[in-house]
Amino acid sequence: MNELSSKIIELIENARFSIAKNTNSTIVVTYFTIGKMIVEGLQAGEKRAEYGKGLLTKVSIDLMNKFKRGYSVQNLERMRNFYSIYSNSSKHLRNSEIIKNSSNILRIFDINEELIHLLPISWSHYLFLMKIENEYERQFYEIESYLNQ
Repeated sequence: MNELSSKIIELIENARFSIAKNTNSTIVVTYFTIGKMIVEGLQAGEKRAEYGKGLLTKVSIDLMNKFKRGYSVQNLERMRNFYSIYSNSSKHLRNSEIIKNSSNILRIFDINEELIHLLPISWSHYLFLMKIENEYERQFYEIESYLNQ
């Protein structure tokens, strides 16, 4: 293989990686925002609402009719849980020296209604991380996921 071909191959591979990374970030931010809309809209900011499950089913049906897959009630619940965990958890961690020195880039948070996001790990990583109840342990694995990509 000649040098020009090698350079073009490298360029294309870098472009593909960049597209995948940007796509992942967009998906994660979209799911976070959907979760926020569910919590704030359907549940009026409460963790649970009596009517929430019925409305979530209705929303799921509407989304599935439009997009065909990916928006089951279970997936919408995961998005709600994602927002609940990452919007409220680790506030003390975010302000700690550990976070300031190592993993601010791994946090999702709202500042003045503007979503700030730098999300270098995938949705599947977040699905795994959401199962971890201990915030420090979740933070550790979040950092490890990011560093070992």
